[in-house]
Amino acid sequence: MVRRPAILLVAVSVFLCSAQSGHAFTPEVAAGAAAAKVAPKVLKTAAKTLAEIPGAIGQTLYLPLGLVETALCPLPGPTLAGGLKKAAKGIQGPFKLLGSLVKLPFSLAGAAVGK
Repeated sequence: MVRRPAILLVAVSVFLCSAQSGHAFTPEVAAGAAAAKVAPKVLKTAAKTLAEIPGAIGQTLYLPLGLVETALCPLPGPTLAGGLKKAAKGIQGPFKLLGSLVKLPFSLAGAAVGK
């Protein structure tokens, strides 16, 4: 008599703890697997886009340099044309910085989607 309930208990436990139910694929697990697959591409895109920001900040520093050179153009050495070129290059810096910052989320989303 004891043998039949024990066999039944073993059969039910084997059925409930089968190998298929051990590999549950929940939405959280699926999202984690997808994120792990896309992460290197997103990081590469983020690094490339973030690398543009220091260049734009450095280009912005040409504006005061160009204005000082333009103001000192009567002295020997600095020229008016050189100062105006540097000032024009410096004016473009903030716009490049703004463009890089606006482009960053869109490039990351595009890399995550796979485009």
